[in-house]
Amino acid sequence: MDASFWLDRWATDRIGFHRAEANPNLLKWWPHLELTENERVLVPLCGKTLDLHWLGARHSTVGVELAAHAVDAFWSESGQTPTRNRQPPFESSQAGDVSILCGDFMALEHAHVGPIGGFYDRAAFIALPPDLRREYVKTLTRILEPGTRGLVVTIDYEPATAGGPPFSISPDMLSTQLGSAFAVELLESRAAPIPGGLSQRGVTVLNEHVFAVTRG
Repeated sequence: MDASFWLDRWATDRIGFHRAEANPNLLKWWPHLELTENERVLVPLCGKTLDLHWLGARHSTVGVELAAHAVDAFWSESGQTPTRNRQPPFESSQAGDVSILCGDFMALEHAHVGPIGGFYDRAAFIALPPDLRREYVKTLTRILEPGTRGLVVTIDYEPATAGGPPFSISPDMLSTQLGSAFAVELLESRAAPIPGGLSQRGVTVLNEHVFAVTRG
């Protein structure tokens, strides 16, 4: 799986992972992180999620997204005309308290985003195969200061061999793959509906997990 996979998904509008409203896990559990309104929030692999609007009403929020099609759709559907500029190797667009960096998340450096107080991952970790997951964790470790808090949502399913994306990530897997650089607190686990794509791959059981994660 490479960048062309996700670029093609956006170009052909195969985005069953996109929600038409803010994620209920975000609304329920974000206050648990106890972030102040002056702390900036990072949203990796943000797509055109409406979660950016919800977070942007509370914090300065920066999303990072590979597909320019997704970034353009976010602004078009929100009725906003952003200010655009270059932050090599990214293209930056901003309106109000929401900005999006278009480019490869693995190329992200601290200078691109500045101090980050919190992060939100609903669909990044589960979207990546194991090799890219390791690079993703390295990037988070590189750009987040100790004490940075985040909300992470994963799913796990049976049979796990059905494959992804989205990939099956159990609580134990998340803790192992984040490693010693992060402390992981499981906030909630529950059975969840099985989306059509996974159902067609033979998945019969699916659970959703919500975690508070702190950079050590």
